[in-house]
Amino acid sequence: MTSHEPFSDVPEVERLRAENQRLQALNREAFDYIRAKVNDLLDVVGTRTLRPEELDNQSLVALDPIGIVATTFRHVLENVRETNRQLQMAHSEIQTIFDTVGSATLVVDRQRRIVSLNRQATKLLIGHDGDVIGQCCNQVLCEADPAPEECVFLQVMNSGREAIIRGRPLRGRFFDVIAAPICEEDGQILHVVMAYHDVTEARQVEKMKSEFVSTAAHELRSPLATIMGYADLLLNGPEQRPEQTRDYLGLILNRSEHLAHIVSDLLDISRIEAGEGLKLTFEPCRLDLLCREAAWGHEDASDRHPIEFDLPADGAVVEGDHYALTQILENLLSNAIKYSPQGGTIRIDVRNEPTCCELAVADHGMGMTSDQIEHVFEKFYRANTSNTGVPGTGLGMTIVKYLVDAHNGQIAIASTPGAGTTVRIRFPVKQPISE
Repeated sequence: MTSHEPFSDVPEVERLRAENQRLQALNREAFDYIRAKVNDLLDVVGTRTLRPEELDNQSLVALDPIGIVATTFRHVLENVRETNRQLQMAHSEIQTIFDTVGSATLVVDRQRRIVSLNRQATKLLIGHDGDVIGQCCNQVLCEADPAPEECVFLQVMNSGREAIIRGRPLRGRFFDVIAAPICEEDGQILHVVMAYHDVTEARQVEKMKSEFVSTAAHELRSPLATIMGYADLLLNGPEQRPEQTRDYLGLILNRSEHLAHIVSDLLDISRIEAGEGLKLTFEPCRLDLLCREAAWGHEDASDRHPIEFDLPADGAVVEGDHYALTQILENLLSNAIKYSPQGGTIRIDVRNEPTCCELAVADHGMGMTSDQIEHVFEKFYRANTSNTGVPGTGLGMTIVKYLVDAHNGQIAIASTPGAGTTVRIRFPVKQPISE
C-alpha cells in the first residue's frame, strides 16, 4: 500500500478509540472508588474528607492516602494494644488489691446478685470455695431476708447513699459493714460495694478492757478500804496496845505493797504498749536464790500453801535482770496461790540442763482448759473470771511473757481443770558462779 491509497484501517482505529474510552471510564471509576474509600477511612478516623478541587486524581495517587491511612491504623492498633496491656496490668493490680485488702468485700447488682468477691470474703463470709457468682447475697451470707435496719444493701438502695452498720453478727463473728453505691450517668444504682471489716477481736479486747476496769477498781478499792480503815482507827480510835498498833501498821503496809504492785503492773504494760519496753540490766543472777527470796515474800500464805523446793545443790545461774526475774517469780507464785483457793502445796523446781536452766512452778489448784491456756498471755485476760474471789488485773502473765522473751527464754504452760497448773520457763544457760 502506498501513501496515495485510501486509509483502510478505520475499523481498528474506532476499536482502539472505544477501548480507550472504556479504559478512561474504568480509570475514573477506579479513582472515584479510591476517593470514596479514602473518604470513608478519613471519616472513620475523624478527619475531614477530600474534595476533588483540593486534590486531583493524579495528586491523590501520588500522595498515597491509603498508605497513609494504613500507617495511621497501624499506629492506632499499636496504641490500642499498648492501652489494652496497661488496662490488663491495671486490672491485675486492682484485682490483687481487691484480693489482699483486709476487709471481706463483695460487689452485688441491684437484684442482690453477687458480681464479684475477694478472697477474704470467701474465707470469712462464705466459708467454702464454691462458685457463688450470680447468687443472691442474702441467701449466701444471711441465709434469710434480714430486716432493713440490719442490711446495708437495702439501706443503700433506699437512700442512694453510703450506709454503715456496726457490729453486725455473722457466722459467729462481728463485722463493721460499709456499703456504697456505684451509679450510672443517669444516677441509677448499678452495683453496691459492701466491705465487711472483722471487729471480733477488737470487741473482745474492749470487753476485756471493760472487765479490767471493773476488776482494777475492785482491786484498788479493797486495799484502799483496808488502809483507810486502819489509818482512821489509829488516828481517831481508842488508844491501842503497842502490839495492836504494830499489827495495824503491818496490814497497812501489806495493802500498800499490794497497791504498789497493781500500779507497777499498769505502768509496765503502758510502757510495753507504747513501744518503750522495760529497761533491763543483764548480769549473772542466782536463780535458785531468787526463788527462795520470792517464796519468803509469801510466808503469810505458807500455812495453806506450803512451798516446796527442788533446787540444784551447786546453784543455778542465768544472765538476766535481777528485778525482772524477781517479777517473773512473784507473778508465778502469786497466780499459784490465787488459783488454789482450797490450799495445796506449791512446788518450785530449778534444773540445770546442757543448753538451758529450767524453772518450773506447779500448783494443785483450779487448773485451766486448753482454750484458757491459749489466751492466758493476752492483756486483761483472767482465767476463771466467774470466780469473783480470785483477785488480779489480768496483766501479770502478759508481763511475764514479755520479760521471758526479753531474756531470750521460752515459756510453756501445762494445765488440767481441777488438777492444777505447771508453768515452765527455759532461760539460756550460764556457768555457775561462786557465792
